[in-house]
Amino acid sequence: MQNQFAITLEHYIPQNAFLVVISDEMVTKIMAADSVFRVIPFTKGLKFGTGFGEAKMPWGKAKAEDNNEDPDASPLYQLTVSWMKPSEISEAKRSIPLQTHQRMWLNALESSVDAQKLHYDILESSHRMVFTSTDENILDRIAAEAAEHSYVYWVEKTEQLVHTELKFSRPMTSTGTLDDSDFISLGLTGKNQVIGVTDSGVDTNSCFFYDADNAVPFIDAMSDEEPNKSHRKIQSYWSLLDNVDLDHGHGTHVSSIALGKAQSDPLSEFNGVASDAKLVFLDVGCNTPGGCTCHNIEGCPCRSRINGTCPQSAGSMYIPSDFSKHVLGYHHSRGGRVSSFSFGSASSIMSGYSSSSAEIDNYVYNNPDHLILFSAGNSGSINGYSTTTGPTKETKNTIIVGAETAPYESWTDIYTQRVDYEEIALVTSNEWYVTNYCGLYQYVPNHNESVSCAVAKEVAFADNPSAACCDALDSCRISTQEYFGTSLERVENYLDRTCCMTCVEKLLEISPWWRKGSLASFSSVGPTIDGRIKPDLVTIGNRVQAGDANTGTCTSQKAADVNQNVRASQGTSMAAPTAAGAAAVVRQYFEDGFYPSGKANSDNKIAPSAALVKAVLIDSTRPLQDFLRVTTNGVVTPGEMSFQQRKYHEGHGSLNLKNTLQLDGVSKHKLFVSTRSLATGKQHVYTLRIPDSPTHNELSVTLVWTDPGASETASFALVNDLDLLVGANDNGKITEWRGNCDTDEEDSSANVVDRSNNVEKITFTKAVPGATYKIFIRGDHVVTKEEQEYALVISHGGQMDSEVEVSEFIQSPVTSIFQLNSGIFLFTLVILLLLVVCMLSVLNVCSWILVCLFSRKEGRALVQKPELYKPFTDERGL
Repeated sequence: MQNQFAITLEHYIPQNAFLVVISDEMVTKIMAADSVFRVIPFTKGLKFGTGFGEAKMPWGKAKAEDNNEDPDASPLYQLTVSWMKPSEISEAKRSIPLQTHQRMWLNALESSVDAQKLHYDILESSHRMVFTSTDENILDRIAAEAAEHSYVYWVEKTEQLVHTELKFSRPMTSTGTLDDSDFISLGLTGKNQVIGVTDSGVDTNSCFFYDADNAVPFIDAMSDEEPNKSHRKIQSYWSLLDNVDLDHGHGTHVSSIALGKAQSDPLSEFNGVASDAKLVFLDVGCNTPGGCTCHNIEGCPCRSRINGTCPQSAGSMYIPSDFSKHVLGYHHSRGGRVSSFSFGSASSIMSGYSSSSAEIDNYVYNNPDHLILFSAGNSGSINGYSTTTGPTKETKNTIIVGAETAPYESWTDIYTQRVDYEEIALVTSNEWYVTNYCGLYQYVPNHNESVSCAVAKEVAFADNPSAACCDALDSCRISTQEYFGTSLERVENYLDRTCCMTCVEKLLEISPWWRKGSLASFSSVGPTIDGRIKPDLVTIGNRVQAGDANTGTCTSQKAADVNQNVRASQGTSMAAPTAAGAAAVVRQYFEDGFYPSGKANSDNKIAPSAALVKAVLIDSTRPLQDFLRVTTNGVVTPGEMSFQQRKYHEGHGSLNLKNTLQLDGVSKHKLFVSTRSLATGKQHVYTLRIPDSPTHNELSVTLVWTDPGASETASFALVNDLDLLVGANDNGKITEWRGNCDTDEEDSSANVVDRSNNVEKITFTKAVPGATYKIFIRGDHVVTKEEQEYALVISHGGQMDSEVEVSEFIQSPVTSIFQLNSGIFLFTLVILLLLVVCMLSVLNVCSWILVCLFSRKEGRALVQKPELYKPFTDERGL
């Protein structure tokens, strides 16, 4: 049809629709085509993103308490207008080039608005225009006018100013990140890997980054060449706004978690997850008095501000408009194949899949070796679901990382070994603390800070503050579970404020707060607006100790003192770089030839795709084992939530690479990976045989594919759909499971095909000894090209057959591979009869029947709703 009508069908809208610009005459011709079911006018009411129309949300900034926004940062509003590509416009409509249409429209716009209050960037690579202004009324007007243009298909409010997802930070506390001793002994420390980070800045004098022999490779523009490429930790540092971090800076901390490396003990205990990886850093924080500028790039976030200057701001970051080109493109151009982002916007909660979501998904689709990770957000305390912070967390091809709590051992190490209670007592007794801190909280009913306030008043100006603190607490009368109830957040705040170690030790003896395997109270939850599983996984995100910023140049004397160099923080900001470091380790595992033997072998080198690395990370996850969530309203245990509800809280579970990566001399399981491609109607069948006495009982199967970016106009984001199915034959007893189902659930109605996610996983806590498992990867529909690449990861205790069966399939139960039952036989017979009718030249009738069949099938996919979640109704879908 593309050749017949001279149009390109690439703007796909699930399910089975395409968006094109055609003339009225062309509509009549296309309607006559047998392959077309319906042609629908795309009216302006379908062009507005979340926040317009009856459900209009106000333009505004994120809440400071959720995302550490600097209240002094001036408000700036942003609008994105998306245009059709020239190839999506019919030949008959191309007499005037698209760029001419855009310029004519912009000229008319500029003559009708106050040019002093408006700035825009044209992002040619993505056919978008981004408008910024301090006047929200101007942008409302532009949105209305843009929707009238026939070549504009989408208008949405977007965020330019994002905020760190740091919930709390304090010095002198400690926790580990991953159990990494076995990885270090095997040399799996991120060697020859590069991680890209975009954040507030890096203190290059920190002992975790400092290089006395080589200057930091600063550049002022993306096109510049680094003056020095020998720095031990930093591959490139783009000073977009400045090249410093603020005191106790966010950027230094998250970079250190991922890959920081001190060169001597005792600091080496706090090295990053991938300590031998290098850093590519984009500085988007402004920590310079008087503000910062970045006029050397298009899409500079400062251009529309007063005097073209971004104000100094402690918690905000200024992101370039062209995220693919100037952020991801910069990381990639300097060798970064893992990118970690720890920012978001609480005002963008429930914003849905947007142009920025599609931009990121398309970037990974076009750069399939580049894995991107985002923090999930710190809005978990908000009631309900879908609290991830912004459209970047709605993406398909990234990993969204939530936070779990630290284990008991970390808490005791923190509060019995590393806290200076005398110093806390001195702070507590300070007159400023009493006057200002107590004054801030004394009128808040039941606020946990009232405890610290009361103690501060009694300890103020005492001759011996530490002893006075314990006396003021009256034998630790408040260190009881009855006082704190089940609120972990209240306990944490008390621990961070109290100045009496005796009371802390007493509190640490109390359950239930100190059990590992709980979701952090602040961690944002899913699902996405269209019902996909987010976050993808969780890892340690509270009490994570890593490099501190602006504590002075690293010297041998300073490096000997842990408390001068490290700081602990909590938030999903800390979880994302932990997972990013793990991703770098996985990349090294394949590039150094550890697969399939578990030890390095240069003959087995593999260049891993982002899908393969993502599949390994997700395959390694297991469900949180203890309290799923601890809130001010009580403890929610895993048994009180359904399997699907748990997925929306913890994703696929807690990250632990030892569950999947086969390590020589360590692992009892085996690892199998496969990267292939599938067309619609084709399937690959893998066979696994479990011995009668397996050395490893678990079986985990994970399928991941990098999906093209979806149209912002679609209600469902999945474009190409593959299916994972697993069947087991245990002495003639056939059992089947589908991707993302609960293998412990006896109700077969819950075992349905997943039509939403491009990640599908099935985990068996105990594979059946002696059974044969068949793993099916099926191409349900692949619409953007002939075949869709995928990555399959299987961690098991059996033996994989070397041959992979390639065949066609019909929509039927997986049991048909083992045996053909009568129902399937009758269905097959009906299909054969229809084909005979077609061969008898009744082609028009046959086409009509097949179109009806496919339309009904897709209709079922459109109305699928995830358990206990009802998507918002809107006008975005066709």
